[in-house]
Parts: sequence; structure tokens; C-alpha cells
Amino acid sequence: MLRIKVFGPGVGESIVVGVGDDFWFTVDSCIDSRTNTVPALGFLEELGVDIGKSLEYVIATHWHDDHIRGISQLVSRGTSARFVSSTLLTDKSIEQLLAIYRTSGRISRSGLFELSSILDTLRTRRGPRPVLAMQNKVLFSRMIEIEGRSCKVQLLALSPSDKSIQREVENLLGHMPTPGSKVVPIASRGKNLASIGLVLSIDDFSVLLGADLENSADPEEGWLSVLDSRDVSLPMSDIFKVSHHGSVTGHNSRIWSEALKEGPLCVLTPFVRGRRMIPTKEDLLRISSLTPHAYITSYVAPKKASRLNPSVARTLKEMGAEFTVSQIRVGSVEVSGRIVGLDSNGLEVQLSPTASKVSDLLESNGDAS
Repeated sequence: MLRIKVFGPGVGESIVVGVGDDFWFTVDSCIDSRTNTVPALGFLEELGVDIGKSLEYVIATHWHDDHIRGISQLVSRGTSARFVSSTLLTDKSIEQLLAIYRTSGRISRSGLFELSSILDTLRTRRGPRPVLAMQNKVLFSRMIEIEGRSCKVQLLALSPSDKSIQREVENLLGHMPTPGSKVVPIASRGKNLASIGLVLSIDDFSVLLGADLENSADPEEGWLSVLDSRDVSLPMSDIFKVSHHGSVTGHNSRIWSEALKEGPLCVLTPFVRGRRMIPTKEDLLRISSLTPHAYITSYVAPKKASRLNPSVARTLKEMGAEFTVSQIRVGSVEVSGRIVGLDSNGLEVQLSPTASKVSDLLESNGDAS
């Protein structure tokens, strides 16, 4: 059995993948703000998965807050899991920067706090070393007994490129305080060119996990770097976790013609900040024109965020914390199917109450083409 569950609460994204009975990995993490819990952990517990034994990989595609909240809890509970991140995790200067910000109290509950907590856990654990992800690197490849037959299961990192990794490290190190200078918050903004795109292959069946990877005019970064790579031949995937919340900046028409089968099953998650939301209606129309099998974890028109007391807002900003009011409940789309003879026609899709098929959502709003 293949099982993929995508969570999207409006600010955040998390994916849980199970292959067979005892092989599980997670991609990114989010928090349910209503319960202050990690949905990925709750799902695994609900299924009765032995998290300490069967959770084999915990993957952080990039350090932006909306994709990493709660991931230190997954690392802590997954005592046998290998942590996967980009090479910047092992940079000694980055570790020094994290230590400075943690001591100063400037990282609050941010993505930097999560990475700092992960490093603390890994230092005290006699477990497997972290896996460093970079473009065209096989993160794992093994034969797994599934439904009475041996299947080749492989996870390939499509990004980041060497240039994107270097740019990300330079961006972070640019915040390194000089003696006597003030420690200022690190803003997790800018294009996601260092995000880890992934392809999961189970024999001839493939899943493309686009993370938050975006386009760049530079052929050595973003989706162009992936699509123009001569080192690896991309499989044509049956399932696509749409990159960067379905936004136009994460869209590249070549993904659909060179990396996906016709009419793939697609899942996307929303991102809401104040009155800004992606995907936009135009994004949904574009995606629905490319496949009739697109689903979204939640979609509610964003409302104006509540105003904070100015002094409170200033304090939060100085701490490096973000204040976001999301009007969206944590939604999920679960895709599953038997692996023997698996193809997109044999997949079952289960939607949470807030999730929708994109075509149905457009039709209900009078926007169906």
C-alpha cells in the first residue's frame, strides 16, 4: 500500500508518506494552531505506526517558518529516523549564527529555532547522521517487500543546485553580527530557490514533490536547473504535490510536459497572510486546465488580519516572530492505493471537510470553464 497525506492549514505544509507496512517518511511540518499539535505526528499515531522504529526519514525542504514549524518534534520522536536537509545545516558558520540568535532570544518559535533544536537533538543522539540533500542526489534506494513482491523504492533530490545552496548560505551569514553590533531578526523572504524538490519512485510509479521550489531566470537555479539537468533523467510522475502553493512563480509549463504524465493527480496547499492568499483564482483556473484531478487541502477567502497593539507588534518583530491570522482550518488530502499494478486510475482520494476538488471549487464559485 502507498499512502500519502498532505496537510495544509493556511500557513504551513506537511506531507506524510508510507510505503508498505513499515516504511514512513515526512516532508516538512506544520502546526495546528487550534490544538498546538503536529498533524503529521497525530496521523502516524492514529494509524498505530511505531514512530521510533518505522519513521525512517524526516525531511526539511527549506528553513522558511511555514514549512518547518514542529519539525523538531518529529526528529525527537523519530529516534531511528535520519534527518534530511540541505548542506547549509552542516556549515559551522551557520551553527555559530544559530547559537548567537538562540542566546539573544531573537529566534523565538521560528524556523531557526526549529533547526537549532534539531541540532541539539542530533548532538545528543547516537543515531544515524543527517543526510545532506543537493541536486541529483539519491537520498535513499532500497528493495522493500510489498504485497508479496520486492519493489525498488528510491527518493531523489532534484534541488537545490550548488549555486542556490551557496546563495542561501551567503544570505544567512549576511546576518552574522559583528562585535558590538545589534542582533536583528532574520527575515525568511525571497524566492524559494534552495527548496528541496523530490521524486519518489516505486518501480515504475513516481511521485513529484515540488516543495516550494520556484522559477528563476538563472538556468543554474530553481526549476530551470532541474529541467535542464543532464545528469538525471526525470521520470514521468503520476502524482504531483504542486510547488509553492500553486502560485505562478512556482509554475513552469515544462514540468507538465517533461516531468508529469497526462492528467496527473495533483495536490496543493494554500498560503494565507492577511488579505493575500495563494493560490489565486487565476492559479486554480490554470491548474484545472492542466488536469481534471487537482485537489486543495483548504480554500477560504482570506479575511483582514486582526490588528495587534502597536507595542505588542513591535516586540514580536524585534523577537523575529511573525503574527499571522489564518481563517483556514487544517485540511488534508490523502491519496492511497495498492502498489501492485499501481497507476493513477487505481488511486483513492480522501478529503477532509475543508478540502476540495479544484474543479468543484471553481464550479461552486461560478468560475468553471
